[in-house]
Formats: sequence, C-alpha cells, structure tokens
Amino acid sequence: MPRTPDAHPGELIEEEGILLGDAGSDPTVIGEIRRVGSDFIFRDGVGLFNPRTGGAPVVFGSEYQQGSSLAVFTTSATTFQQRWRFTTTALPAGVYLLFAFAEIGTDGASAGATVEAQVQLNDLTTLAKGRVKPNTINARVLMGGAFHLGSISGAQNIDFDIRKVDGNGSVAMENARVVLWRAS
Repeated sequence: MPRTPDAHPGELIEEEGILLGDAGSDPTVIGEIRRVGSDFIFRDGVGLFNPRTGGAPVVFGSEYQQGSSLAVFTTSATTFQQRWRFTTTALPAGVYLLFAFAEIGTDGASAGATVEAQVQLNDLTTLAKGRVKPNTINARVLMGGAFHLGSISGAQNIDFDIRKVDGNGSVAMENARVVLWRAS
C-alpha cells in the first residue's frame, strides 16, 4: 500500500498537527478536550473521560477511613446514650459508602430488658435502628448495615446510641465498627 500523500506539497513536515499546552484543569463543557498534565481529558454527557485509562479518574475506595470501639458499654437509661462517636477527617464532596455495625443485647446480670440502638449521622439522620429483647444473659445481636451517603463533605460524626426500652437490668453495646469509602 502506498504512503498517504502529505497534506502539503514539497518537503515532508513531520511536526504537522496541533500542539496543545497544559490547560491545568479539566474540561467544563460537553464535547471539550483538554490536555491536563500529560493526559488528554474529554468531557461528554456522562462526565470526564480519559481515553488512555478507559474512564474517569477512579475515586472508589479513596478517602478510606475506619475505626472501632470494642469495649462493652452498659446502661439502664431509657433515653438514648451515646456509646461511641467516630469523627471523619474533612472529606471532599462526593458520594460515600458507610458500613457501621455494633453488637447489642443484655448485660451479664439480666435477660429481660429490651434494648434499642441506633446509628446516626451528625445527630440528625438515623441510618439504622434496631430493637431486640434477648431471652438469655449476655445475648448479643448484630445491628447496623451498609449505607449510601449521597453528596456529603467536611467532617462527619457517626454515632452509636443505645437505650433500655423496658424490663429489668441494663443493656449493652460492644464491638462498634465503622468503615467508610468514597464511591464517586
């Protein structure tokens, strides 16, 4: 197959084309292409796209944070008592996945109390609430879950609260754990 003719008659010029300088920031308009650092970044109707990596910069799993408080906390209060507070570092704006779990039940002296526990975000949003009346001493039930936290930023407080609803004796919470990842 013969070579494709040069666009200009005469001597072959190897440097033909458009040279783009570093724009320093991602494209802001759909259909725009910018060179950012050593990468070309495109913007389409879905968002930013790097043709070399096959997609937008990966943020899933970034901003990973975790913590735990394993000690047993008991109370006989009928109003919620804060068992443990996990405070994140300042988070960049994004969507996050939170996994928050704790074991709840009766303390070592009684089996007849009803325990209620909750996981709250910033003392405003109840993410999970669980209630159980174990029939045995020191019975424990896992409560909590996996939660989608849409569009949050800054430091966040994740609280584990517990109270006795009714019955004799006191209730307990232990092994509280938090794992947080940025999803997008």
